[in-house]
Amino acid sequence: MGSHASRLIQVLRKGHNDVKLDPESFDRLVTWVDINAPYYPSYASTYPGHLHGRSPLDNRQLAALGKLTGQNLLKQSHVARVCLTRPELSPCLAGLKQAGDARYAQALAIVQAGKRTLETTRREDMPGAKLVGIEARRQAKYERMARAEAAMRQAIVHGEKRHYRDAAGQ
Repeated sequence: MGSHASRLIQVLRKGHNDVKLDPESFDRLVTWVDINAPYYPSYASTYPGHLHGRSPLDNRQLAALGKLTGQNLLKQSHVARVCLTRPELSPCLAGLKQAGDARYAQALAIVQAGKRTLETTRREDMPGAKLVGIEARRQAKYERMARAEAAMRQAIVHGEKRHYRDAAGQ
């Protein structure tokens, strides 16, 4: 969701008990929230082609759901309006359900499809996740580089000369 949706950042922007942060401290907090420091272990995404990178609902599904519910669900701050663990409790559906709108079933079906996608293609922070495409290639490259760095460090410790290309297995 990012810093724009963070309650911490919203409270600090509005002012909290006369707390005043210098610009650098505020930027550090915003960056910390934006990179999901306490939650996601990496930048890798199981859904790299999707607008927000972590939602099992693709851009077409989010747009259709938004059209049905009258909400801009393509806006990142509105992602929390979709509940994939219990689709029927998704806040974005509340207006349709109360009005008995026939579009409710269509909108619910889209959220349920997202839940099924999440069950079969786990998000990168979930057990059993498997990166695909560009994300898998990036992760493999990162792991090769990390192994090469470790080998180079060991060579330094033992006073050996080693070429990075050899250490990286290239």
